Amino acid sequence: FFHEDCRSQTKGARVKKLSQGRKYKQYGWLIFILIFYIVVKMVINSEPLISISNSSLKIGLFNFYKKPLAVEPEYQFALRPLIQISAYQTDLTGNHPLKPFSNADQHGVRHWLGTDKLGRDVLAGFIGGFELALIISLSVGILSGLITVLAGAMGAYYRRYPKKTTKLRRFILVICLVKFVFLSAWYLLGIYSIIPFIMFTLILLGAVILILKLPIKSNNVNVTIPISSFNRRFLEFFQPIPDLIFLMLFALLFERMSLTGLIFILIILRVPYGSYYLQSLAHQFVHKQHIDQAKSMGLSSMRIVFQHLIPLMIPGTAVFMVLSGSRAVLSESALAFLGIGPTGDYITWGSMIRLGLTNLDMWWVSFFPILGLVLLSLVYQKMAKAFQKVQAK
Repeated sequence: FFHEDCRSQTKGARVKKLSQGRKYKQYGWLIFILIFYIVVKMVINSEPLISISNSSLKIGLFNFYKKPLAVEPEYQFALRPLIQISAYQTDLTGNHPLKPFSNADQHGVRHWLGTDKLGRDVLAGFIGGFELALIISLSVGILSGLITVLAGAMGAYYRRYPKKTTKLRRFILVICLVKFVFLSAWYLLGIYSIIPFIMFTLILLGAVILILKLPIKSNNVNVTIPISSFNRRFLEFFQPIPDLIFLMLFALLFERMSLTGLIFILIILRVPYGSYYLQSLAHQFVHKQHIDQAKSMGLSSMRIVFQHLIPLMIPGTAVFMVLSGSRAVLSESALAFLGIGPTGDYITWGSMIRLGLTNLDMWWVSFFPILGLVLLSLVYQKMAKAFQKVQAK
């Protein structure tokens, strides 16, 4: 009996360990992307991967915007890549474009994926576009997911338990929302930078929280805060028009829009879909028994939403975040392909595809970015399916 008990305990420990490993299996593709990115940056980079100069440490990651320096600084320590070349470094001395696996005539550098008509290395440009795609997809996916999960959870919760308020308080909330829209427009126009925008946004958010926390006399309560219907109307406004039309319109209106402005617009375009989708998902959980028990115990609405409702929505939110990141990359590539938007100053996958299609004799300039877009989209779809399986369980 002792041996049987030991065997059962060992088997139970193995099953528990296996289940814990499967719990984080859906993050495997994301870890693979990050490891692959670090490996390729160790192969080809415009600057040392790790450098120490003048008692300062610098890591050469996400430097897609770096242009070749005229004079390289003196490093006390530098971990250099196998090939140190920038995507913006031109070479007009040789015969260009060069085919893949060709050597440069003057410097003897092997270009694994060839060069374009200006002598710029295609592999370096491919990695620069990959960096930009990672920044856009992660930023849009994470930030839009955080906004939409809160909007969806509050929409479902306050539809089940309506929050009463006064007409004056609701009018002030609408004014704060309109003010936030104007702040966003001023930021996109370049009137002020990201730091003042964040400060003013936090002030507005604090004002909204203060308005909601102030006590109300019972005889003045006569209206509700329609968060659920607002999510629906927000979706109805953006749904009929494709995202690319909105992006082209914003790019033409805001000529001084920066990369962070583009990310901000992509988040705005994804929030209506995510809020309504996650609100419908939250409706499945808001009627559960433990939510009613928490409400009957007198817990605050925010505590119920954050501690009991949002944790149940994490798998569905992860699916939306992954798909939003994939769609953001395709949208940015479409803008760069058309030659508009803030990424026109950078070498991106979209700009490389446009350059390669102008002359089909240098097919490799557009082939590898197209392949990168397809593979990255497939990886994001695999991640979304993995999170859908977790959500189904």
